[in-house]
Order: sequence, then structure tokens, then C-alpha cells
Amino acid sequence: VHCVSPYYNVNNKGESGYLKKYGIEFVQTIDVYAPDQIKIGIHYGVVEGVKCWFLHHYSFFAVPYPTGSSSFKLQLLVVYAKASHEMCCQVRVYPKLFITNDWPTGLVPAIARKQFGSVFDDSLFLHIFHNLGVGYAGKIWPNNGDTGSLRYIHQLPDELIVDNFDHSIDPSQCVLLSTDQWATVSKKYRDELLEGSPYSWLLKRYPEPFAYSNGIRFEERLGQIKKLGMNHDQAKKAVQEKYFGFADDSKCLFIFVGRIVEQKGVHLIIDCFEELNRKYNDKFQFIVGGQAYPDDSSYGLPCSQKMMDLRQRYPKSFWADPSQFFTDGLLCYQAADFTLVPSMFEPSGIVQQEAFASGCPVIAFRTGGLADTVFEYDREKKTGNGFVFWSFQHRDYIMAIERAYETYQDKENYWKLR
Repeated sequence: VHCVSPYYNVNNKGESGYLKKYGIEFVQTIDVYAPDQIKIGIHYGVVEGVKCWFLHHYSFFAVPYPTGSSSFKLQLLVVYAKASHEMCCQVRVYPKLFITNDWPTGLVPAIARKQFGSVFDDSLFLHIFHNLGVGYAGKIWPNNGDTGSLRYIHQLPDELIVDNFDHSIDPSQCVLLSTDQWATVSKKYRDELLEGSPYSWLLKRYPEPFAYSNGIRFEERLGQIKKLGMNHDQAKKAVQEKYFGFADDSKCLFIFVGRIVEQKGVHLIIDCFEELNRKYNDKFQFIVGGQAYPDDSSYGLPCSQKMMDLRQRYPKSFWADPSQFFTDGLLCYQAADFTLVPSMFEPSGIVQQEAFASGCPVIAFRTGGLADTVFEYDREKKTGNGFVFWSFQHRDYIMAIERAYETYQDKENYWKLR
């Protein structure tokens, strides 16, 4: 297996040269054209038996998902695809199968087949979609809707790459018109894409697309939990003291960890808190651990304002700080009595898997990968790992939380569930 990835200027800790400790070394420079000559540095090393190739360019691979003009974004897609194929040619690796991950690799099969002659005629291509929701397909809108103005960069037939309906350059359309098969990150999400995606007419051209839920490195996760040195009760006490200033095991601790965006359904948590707090006489504690994007005035800002208001008025029961990146996820999953995952849609989801590793039951909307992995607890049969709600509405969400709390009060059943 050969893995090809950008080598970003700095990692998420702000460090440069961060791959050297893994034995990744510079090996050569290659030229690609998009349309100007661009020199790409190739770095290589073997990590845990996997041959890892890294492509480096100070501006194109500065950071993941860089911002810039429409021409720059398109150039990035072209450079990534061409550099991957040119590297294969230079080091004489001709894969039987290319697996491409998400829209940044959307031009890989088309460029291989249209611009590299017969070199990759014996190769098959499989593309994995992680999210095909609106805003996640990688569309690029040129100035004034003139897609022809960018043709000199991609040099592909318009019918492959141009969506004539909205006048965009569409890498997800391009990959579906040039790959051999597609896959996605849960069986339920595959069904949802085939039924309701704007791309369903293209997706349905392929028989038996592959689907399998995302997962986590379970043994590694258990090792991290072990290093915490705290069981559930100890972690709960530590979290309550840190975020509320006191520990009280009689209170039921609900925790959300994730981005403050509409997809994650944070508004449901905010909207139901006061009603639940009144009904259950202040027996609930909510922690919303996540950051809102500073420029998200339509969703992030109003959610942030409401959360800060709740935190100010209920300092012993509600905590959030949407201005900061949340770093206590591991401890909080260990501490939580229930993990909240009210996502409006979730192709696969990692949060529920991380919660399960700590034995924490999950309250989730029945969608995508959540429907594949979170199952309603049956108190008679003692089966299931959480509580699900079927309609994305305030009342259904409250009812799921109430069912969870009923089980929490029945300690024998609750510990069976954990």
C-alpha cells in the first residue's frame, strides 16, 4: 500500500518539519503544469509498513482546505492530481487500484485517463465520499459564472467537470463521471445518498457501491483512557469540579463535543435545556464543548450568544465556551453519563465511537452512520447502547433525553447499559 498526502507547512501544533521524526525524508523534485510550471517536493518514508509519499509546495499545500480565489482552488485540485500521477511515473509505481478520498482528490481519475495517455489503462479507481451535503462537495464558482475562463487550468472536457445548472466547477461530479466505483462511510448514508442526493442520478449508475462505517483505533483509544487513570465516577467528579466548581454524583451529566454548526444540531441542546432543568429540579448538567466559527453570523453567533446567556444564568448546570477550541474530549467522554449527538445529518460520525470506548451511552438522531451504530436500549432484553430520536424536532429530542434519564435513575439498568 502506498499512501499519498500533502505535506503541509506546519502541523496542528504549529511545527514545521514534523515528519522527520517518522523517518520521512526528501527524495526529489518533480514538475507539474497547471498550466504554469510548478515544482513539487517529494518526501518518502515507511511508517508501520505503509509506504508514505508526501507532496510539498509552500503555497498550494500550506494548510488543509486553504482559502483563495476560484482559480487558486482549482489549481490546487489539478496540482494534487497531476503531482500524484507524475510521482507514480517517476518512481515507476503503477497501482492496480487507486483509492481517492473526498472532493480534494476529485480530479484524480479524470486527469489520469485524459492527460496521461495509456499509462494508467490497467488501473481501477474507487472514490470515497465522506459528505455530499450542500457545501461539502468542493464546488468552485468562477467570477460571473464563466466556467470557460478556468478551462486553461484544468484542461478537461466541460461535460466532465462543469455543472451547467449552477455554473460551477464540480470535482464531485467529475469523479462520478470518471471513477470505476464509489464508496461511503456508512450503509445508512449510502442509502440516503442514493435516495435524496443531488448526485443520485450519477450515483445510481454504479451497481453495489461499497459502504462501511468509520471507526476509531480502539486499542489505542483504550490506552489513552487507561493513561487518564480515572474510572467513570472519578472522571465525572473531576469534570464537575473543573466546569461547575463542585461535584455532585446525583446530577446527570450530559456532554456534547463537536463544532458549533447547524449540521451538529447544537440548537436542540440549547432549546431544551431550560425546560428539562425546570422539570427535573436542576438535576441535569450540560457541557457543550466546541468552538463556533468567528465568521458564522447565521448560526454560530446566535448559538454562542444563547449559550453564554445560559452559562451566566445557570453557572452550576450549564457550561459552554464557543470562543475556544475544546481540548477535554477524552476526559469528558469518560465522565459523561450520556453523550449528546443530535446531528441533523452525519455520514458516519466518530464521536459516538469515542463515547462507546469509554462505556458512555449516546443520545442521537437516527441518521446516516448514527443509525448504523446507535441502538435504543431495551430495558427488558438488556440490549442497545443509547437512545435515538426519529424526528428532528424539539419534542422528540426531549423525549429521548427523558427515556435516558429514567434509565439513569434505575442504577442496575444504567450500569448494564454502560
